[in-house]
Amino acid sequence: MIDSGVNFRQLVDPWGHPYYVKYSVESEYGDATRITYQPDARVQTGTPVTRKLAWVRIMSPGLDGQPNTPDDFPVASFSRDIAASGSSIRNVVPRPTSLSAVIVPSCSSSMRLHRDNPSPVPSP
Repeated sequence: MIDSGVNFRQLVDPWGHPYYVKYSVESEYGDATRITYQPDARVQTGTPVTRKLAWVRIMSPGLDGQPNTPDDFPVASFSRDIAASGSSIRNVVPRPTSLSAVIVPSCSSSMRLHRDNPSPVPSP
C-alpha cells in the first residue's frame, strides 16, 4: 500500500477510529471438482474435502472504537487456501486469493452489508 501512496495507519473508519487487522486460519468443508473430458463423455466428479484457509481481515472497531467488541465489522477480507485433505487429494494448488470489501458511502442514512456479517450496519 505504501508503494501506492496509501499509509494504512492513517486510514480511519466513519467514526474516525483507525482500522486494525485480524489474522486467522480456518477450516471449511467443500468439494474438490475434477472434470474429465473423453470424446464420448464428459465426467465431473466431486470429492468431499476439508480446506484450510489463511484469512486476513481489515476490521473497523465500530462506534465504541475498541477492537474485538461486538460492534466491530470487517471492511475487507482476503483468504488463500493453504491446505486441503480428502480421500483422493494428492497435491494442493492454491486458488487465487479471494477478496471481499465493503464500500462505505458518505451518506449518513446508508446501510452496509458484508457477506461475513449479513446484518445491516447503520452508517453514522
